[in-house]
Amino acid sequence: MSAKILEDFFQFLHKEFRITHVCGITPITPRKLSPKTVKNAWGSLSVFWRWTTREFNIENPLRVQPPKAHTKPISPITVEEVEKLLKACEFAQEREP
Repeated sequence: MSAKILEDFFQFLHKEFRITHVCGITPITPRKLSPKTVKNAWGSLSVFWRWTTREFNIENPLRVQPPKAHTKPISPITVEEVEKLLKACEFAQEREP
């Protein structure tokens, strides 16, 4: 396996591959893989090739840079939302026998 084959594979995942089924048989509107999913595929192959290099002394062909995946920052909940959660917990405790 060559680095070029892996580069082509990741380009295919990023630009051409479309998800068409969920859970095997349920058809959905075709959609592209997210950059995060492509990066996860790279991570899995990276771990596999590191293992084969260590265990079988096989050259690691994964010299491809990991795909970039920008994650959205998680917005923290507000003080008001925390207070609502605490009140909901208190209410739930009051209702229990």
